[in-house]
Amino acid sequence: MTEDIEAQAAITLTSATLSFLGGIALLETYFQISEFQTSMHRLLVFLTIADILTAFGCILGTTNFLLLDPDKRNSTDPICELQSFITTFSSLASFAWTSIIAVHLYLVIRKERNFQRNRIIKVLYHFIGWILPGI
Repeated sequence: MTEDIEAQAAITLTSATLSFLGGIALLETYFQISEFQTSMHRLLVFLTIADILTAFGCILGTTNFLLLDPDKRNSTDPICELQSFITTFSSLASFAWTSIIAVHLYLVIRKERNFQRNRIIKVLYHFIGWILPGI
């Protein structure tokens, strides 16, 4: 039983770490290559940040789980609550940014609208993408 838990934790840590590093690599690419710095890519950056937070939450939760005494693994501690907040928030933010990207693409392609200088839409996107999931 203990070996199963440790194997599952190792798989979780490995996949979360790879997701975290992949997200960091995407951000690095965005900031290093100026051709990628378009409004559409910027929306993908926000989605990537949400996904990095999800991966970080998984790393934090799994590490905390492994460091706890086996008797305390089924109880709640402050790290567990923090991890729960991070992963819940980041999952909701990821869903919100995915939805924003879908609507944005529809409006740009089908309705031929240009939001390049529209500050109100950018504020609305950030409200929906970050504030609403936080609430």
